[in-house]
Amino acid sequence: MPNFQLVDEKHSILASLTSLGELRVAPYAYSTAYYISVNSVNVPFLLVPAVAGNKFVITAILLSSSKTFGTSTAAETVTIYEANAADLNTNLKTVTQVDLLRSDRMPVTGLNLVTTGAYALVAQATDTSVDLTIAGYYIP
Repeated sequence: MPNFQLVDEKHSILASLTSLGELRVAPYAYSTAYYISVNSVNVPFLLVPAVAGNKFVITAILLSSSKTFGTSTAAETVTIYEANAADLNTNLKTVTQVDLLRSDRMPVTGLNLVTTGAYALVAQATDTSVDLTIAGYYIP
């Protein structure tokens, strides 16, 4: 039996036939989780490293804030953005910007967002108690 695959990059789906002629449908790639804890105010933290020649597909985001962030702060703003690996301070494109309250959680799943180029994903917050996890995979 011939060995071939059909790839739908727009929807990240891969179809192929097994040696027994069975149709197999699977995700194009499986997600890897990237975690950081933001522990400095308004400092960019590398969340997902850039890989030369590849874009990153975001499949899920989990944001959580601590119950102990600043007493004078009603909410803290978290920004996730694309940046060149050599200059994490320059926001090239904002992926999301969210205000979190104390002990707040924000799980976002079922995403299929792709970076605009071979850029790093960076997180920055207005307080020091935010945990972020992004899941996704690289595509050429």
